[in-house]
Amino acid sequence: TQAQAAAPVAAVACPSQDFRTFLKAFRNSEQIQRAYTVIPLPFTSLDEDFKDKKTLLQASEIDFPLIGNDAKLKKFGVKTSITPQKNGMRVMDSSGMSEVTVYRFAKKDRCWRLVGMENPSP
Repeated sequence: TQAQAAAPVAAVACPSQDFRTFLKAFRNSEQIQRAYTVIPLPFTSLDEDFKDKKTLLQASEIDFPLIGNDAKLKKFGVKTSITPQKNGMRVMDSSGMSEVTVYRFAKKDRCWRLVGMENPSP
């Protein structure tokens, strides 16, 4: 119904306070990704001159799902590293030497949220 479609996405319960448990749920649910991604989402990539290009992605510019689920990670041999940072957690997915995506998460409003992405490949 229209009432259900208009319901706020944030109505999805926080999957976990434990980051690894949260990340597993985040990876495997587009609904959780939509609810726990900061909009606008800071995104950094490299331009053709290998200089950082920073943009703020609006909801209409984000193609969910943003991050591969467990099945895709396994299928494509993606390795994940999780590094604690001063303001949250850094997750790096890499397959081979050139395919790398970095996701930055921080605690906001009593749950983890995706607060930035980087794709350092030009």
